[in-house]
Amino acid sequence: MHSLFSASQFRSTEKNWELHYFEETDSTNQQAKEYILKNPPSSPCVFLAEQQSSGRGRRANSWESEAGKDLLMTAVIETELPLSEVHKVATSVALALANVMQSYKLMPQVKFPNDIYIDGLKVAGILIEQIKGFTLIGIGINVNSTPVLETATSIFSQLDYEISREELLSTILNQLVQKVSLCQHHYQSIIEGIAPLDLFYNRELQYTMDSKVFRGIGKGLSKNGYLLIDHGTGAIEVDSGHDFRLIV
Repeated sequence: MHSLFSASQFRSTEKNWELHYFEETDSTNQQAKEYILKNPPSSPCVFLAEQQSSGRGRRANSWESEAGKDLLMTAVIETELPLSEVHKVATSVALALANVMQSYKLMPQVKFPNDIYIDGLKVAGILIEQIKGFTLIGIGINVNSTPVLETATSIFSQLDYEISREELLSTILNQLVQKVSLCQHHYQSIIEGIAPLDLFYNRELQYTMDSKVFRGIGKGLSKNGYLLIDHGTGAIEVDSGHDFRLIV
């Protein structure tokens, strides 16, 4: 029997956040959208589910998780960023999650634009959406589960012991507030924070654009939050709308 998330414990310590808790739902991002359209929140809120029937990541990929073991959530924060700069939130959230995992003595890496890896395996994914001036930060983290996929890992698999999901969520939300604020007012600090965690830095990668496959060497993030790739004639910006993969 899996232990359910203690909503009462969370609410007693995080009074600035409005919690919407579901044992099962289609997707926390969808629940957040519907809520905003009906009743725009006056304070930050977070939607949390033990299980999702239609959970998805970037590029409509599904997100697999173990009920009662992981964190499936959407944080809703009012931001001043135009839609053209929402991609910066993804890198800021990635840094927030990486910093949280570092607090557990783990060694995460950021896979541009929205995944967290440990030892070459995916541990978390991010999905950013925007609606009516609110930014929806969808996050899926393998916490206390044992992933079936060979390409995935979890915090439990790395530490060999379970951690409190309530404490983890509180830490994540505190980091999100800090990093999203920096994203809006001092984005360069986000770029600098990600630099030593960049999975692609100085490594060969490939991506597809206009049905053509391109290869190059990752050279970090630009000041605009895009991936810099050297195709042999110097580094150029490539936006986040592509499926970047390491060439092993």
